Formats: sequence, C-alpha cells, structure tokens
Amino acid sequence: MTFFSHLRKAAIATAFVLCATAVHADEQYFPLQSYRVGPYAAGGTGFFGGFIDYLNLINIRDGGVNGVKLTWSEGETQYEV
Repeated sequence: MTFFSHLRKAAIATAFVLCATAVHADEQYFPLQSYRVGPYAAGGTGFFGGFIDYLNLINIRDGGVNGVKLTWSEGETQYEV
C-alpha cells in the first residue's frame, strides 16, 4: 500500500470519529402556529391548549424526546396579516 492510500484511510477514519462524537442540542425550538383567539378560537383553544399540555408532559415526565427538551412560542396572528 502506498503512502497516499494510508493517508486516505486515516482521513476517512478521522471523519467517522468526528461524526460519531457530534454534540447534540439541549433543546429543540419550533414555532407553534396556533389560533387561540380570533374568529376560529372556538376550535383552536381546546386543541392547542391540550397540545401545549402534552408538550409540557413530555418535557417533565420523559425529560424531552431522547433527552432533548422541547421549547416553543406561539405565533398568533388572529387571522390578520
């Protein structure tokens, strides 16, 4: 085997090691597009209230999803642009 083939194998092995030790995030953020006020509030308040309670349950009981806490913020527009 030549020097370059050894060098190539070492580079590939190093890449695999670096990928395997990647740091994972402590929390995952996502925007929650809800409709809890406005003309569609009657259908949205119960659903999104329950969904937020479920996300809180996952964070408290299970410690998040695979150890990653879920964070969110509501983006309420009241169906107005």
